Amino acid sequence: MNKALLIIMAVYLVGFCVCVVISVPLIMWAVRKNDEEEGYYEPMETPELFGKASLTAWIISTVWFLVLPLYVLMLAEKITGKDKDNEQY
Repeated sequence: MNKALLIIMAVYLVGFCVCVVISVPLIMWAVRKNDEEEGYYEPMETPELFGKASLTAWIISTVWFLVLPLYVLMLAEKITGKDKDNEQY
């Protein structure tokens, strides 16, 4: 495999994992804060909350990292000016 492609894949996967690791505690905090504001006295158990937060974080990170390369390609077209070739007036 090409070294540049391998480096790109490694950076991409590390970014995905970082996004998941950051998202899980934030989602858990947001759910607990919402429970406090709503007046719930029995918050979810931590393992149950962690499982739901992990699943949500994986879904959000997957969507974000599937859209990110598309955004980068669109930005590259804008910078190089190739998007003007496809415009019709």
